[in-house]
Amino acid sequence: EELFADGRHLATRTIERGNAGLNRETARNVDLTLRKLAGATQFTVTAFHKRIGDYIYANTLDAVDGVRLVEYAQRDAVFNGVEGQIRRKLAPTVGATLFGDLVRARLADGDGNRNLPRIPAARYGVRLDTWVQGWDAWMEFYRVARQTRVEDFETQTAGYNMLNLGVNRNVRLGNTQAQVYVTASNLGNVLAFSHTSYIKEAAPLLGRRVVAGVRLQF
Repeated sequence: EELFADGRHLATRTIERGNAGLNRETARNVDLTLRKLAGATQFTVTAFHKRIGDYIYANTLDAVDGVRLVEYAQRDAVFNGVEGQIRRKLAPTVGATLFGDLVRARLADGDGNRNLPRIPAARYGVRLDTWVQGWDAWMEFYRVARQTRVEDFETQTAGYNMLNLGVNRNVRLGNTQAQVYVTASNLGNVLAFSHTSYIKEAAPLLGRRVVAGVRLQF
């Protein structure tokens, strides 16, 4: 697609220009991770720095009536970020987890002040989990921050709160291992938009929904 696209892409409301002269990307990465996997308090924290030479991305040249003219281009880019979680055992069958992630992405050459497009905003939240007589249940609440670090022809995206919960139980159906589950997502029925989407205004994230099912393991 990056090499040979030429024309309208209806799913993303873009007109795309490929670039058959694109080079291979090259990357130099540093990842530092600290983990504690024993005891009542466990955590994992990772910080990373990625410098990508000839990074390939969709560069928007113009936008009219919600349709973008996109050309695939290459520039050196830098990604910096951190992600992690810490879980505390509150009782023999109850735990609480704090989690979050953050990434910053910019061009690294002469336009070093330019943000890369469609980079997700910071996220942080809390999750509670429990196990009772073979049933696993969890509830999580997280906040996605407002994304204000945008590129040309890109709009800021409002932050939002999300509340989800679920319950499941592992059972056997004859000789087959199975899991019965129910999940409820976006319980607040929040109108939320994904900054990584080309069509975020036309296609927000799903509203309140409940899903029930059975997973079979063969």
